[in-house]
Amino acid sequence: SSCGLIDGEGALDYKEMVKGCKSKNVIMMVCDGCGFNQFIAADYFNYGEKEQQPFYSFPVTIAMSTHSNSANIYSPKKVKSTHDWVRSKFTDSGASATALATGVKTNNNRIGVDTQNEAVENVTEVAHKTGRSAGVVTSMAISHATPASFTAHRVSRTDYEGIAQDMITQTHLDVILGAGHPMFNDNGTALSTEVILDSAGNVISSAPYYNYLGGAALFESLKAGTAKNLDGSWTFIETLEDFNRYASLSSDSLPDRLIGIAPVHYTLQSSRGVGPMKTDTIVNEHPKNTTVPHLKDMSLIALNLLNKNENGFFLMIEGGAIDAAAHEGSIARIIEEMTDFTTTVEEVIAWIEDHGGFEENLLIITADHETGYLIGPNGYTDKTIDYDLINNGKGKVPGHSFHSAAHTNQLVPLFAKGECSDAIEKTLQGVDFRHGSYTDNAILGTLIHHILIESKTEK
Repeated sequence: SSCGLIDGEGALDYKEMVKGCKSKNVIMMVCDGCGFNQFIAADYFNYGEKEQQPFYSFPVTIAMSTHSNSANIYSPKKVKSTHDWVRSKFTDSGASATALATGVKTNNNRIGVDTQNEAVENVTEVAHKTGRSAGVVTSMAISHATPASFTAHRVSRTDYEGIAQDMITQTHLDVILGAGHPMFNDNGTALSTEVILDSAGNVISSAPYYNYLGGAALFESLKAGTAKNLDGSWTFIETLEDFNRYASLSSDSLPDRLIGIAPVHYTLQSSRGVGPMKTDTIVNEHPKNTTVPHLKDMSLIALNLLNKNENGFFLMIEGGAIDAAAHEGSIARIIEEMTDFTTTVEEVIAWIEDHGGFEENLLIITADHETGYLIGPNGYTDKTIDYDLINNGKGKVPGHSFHSAAHTNQLVPLFAKGECSDAIEKTLQGVDFRHGSYTDNAILGTLIHHILIESKTEK
């Protein structure tokens, strides 16, 4: 059923597209809130020129539309003629990640359900059905919208407790790594568990905040080693020392199932410091949290653990806090988070090259949507628009302006390399005046399901 998808979606013959595919492992890296200019901002700052990242030379470098069922369907014509158009009726991360994970367009704020609120099969479930392992890694709280959509089925993205319960107890997942620790704040400082009252007797601090991990009882069972999913018990880690130790272990030495929660609340780094981060115009102005792992080390743990399964795996890795920084209009924090994400990409590419190469692995790097309407310093009028950031040289923040505190309908980048990546170029939906050929997030999601099914190696 086309279900509000772009015209012609029904005409796509996915089975034909993926015929003969042999992708043992599929790794999807999602940069939350990243449009083309978020990538370019980090390039200018880190290299002094754009397109320096290894993925710019991938065989597939196209664009992707991100609209949800609640949003305007992407139209190059409208974007070109009305510069305000991309600011209205945009997707959220729940709907966009649901499209990537399930291939289904849904309403905003939904997690793994369709417009009728019925659960739809996600890619980690397809991976399990094909004999593979599966997991998610994120720089955000584990039950945040993107990892949630790849693992859970809930009507509301803010039902963190229910989402975490789904993820931890109702799945076949093998690894879940991220933030959301109930006992720490955004700076990684341990919270007092006592209730603190002000002089009038009002509660001013009632830590811990268990919601991201499914409530107090589930968190205590994780710590006690008694929490189970559909396949068995979880091993639980929560200290930087444990993350570092696990990152150095071989596949054989890692547990079968692992949940790792970094000792920080909402996100690894991007919420640290005092006051709103929108004051940040200097990259790394606030010292980084030193007690939390890096996204690249968490990703390495997940890759090595999932690689225990000779039938392969599906892994979603999210750089989730670019979105948070863009909502705040902080170019400095965008660059920090983008840099952590691209450092993680380099780590993943190195892992692939050591584990069967791109002949066995498919790597897809994309975004769920753009946040902040980040463009050049001159902004836009009805008649003109200044798309291009100004390169101020290496180590300097590029010239820029933000035009939204929310998401936009802009196209986002899609980079892919490896076994079956050419199938993605068979799904193109149109040509954009600025970014060239583009596909769509729900179409990509559907295609990945087909790649996993076609490439099934289990005897």
